[in-house]
Amino acid sequence: MLPHLARAASPTRIGVIGAGSLGGTVGRLWVKAGHEVMFSSRHPEELESMARELGPRASVGQPAQAAEFGTVLLLAVPFEALPQVGRDLRSAYSGNWRRPSRSSKADPVGVPT
Repeated sequence: MLPHLARAASPTRIGVIGAGSLGGTVGRLWVKAGHEVMFSSRHPEELESMARELGPRASVGQPAQAAEFGTVLLLAVPFEALPQVGRDLRSAYSGNWRRPSRSSKADPVGVPT
């Protein structure tokens, strides 16, 4: 990645649910690019040292907190877990997310209807 392209034009608040190898790596890159990132997992206490290392733009919370925190949400969980994550977090992200317009073919992944 080119360093000059990786910098945030304006910081975005990003919630990361699942901070393993995918969520942790991408979240770290976003923090280094200037975004505010809240990392979450089933064991958020295990993420405290990573957040301290990354500085004030990184924080840790429960998955529902990360869903409420972010204007962008990365679900970095196993595919099989998506339906349950959608059910668990439906109320946390319902105020932050809009369904795409009718002209769009996309629907939020893992959101049970």
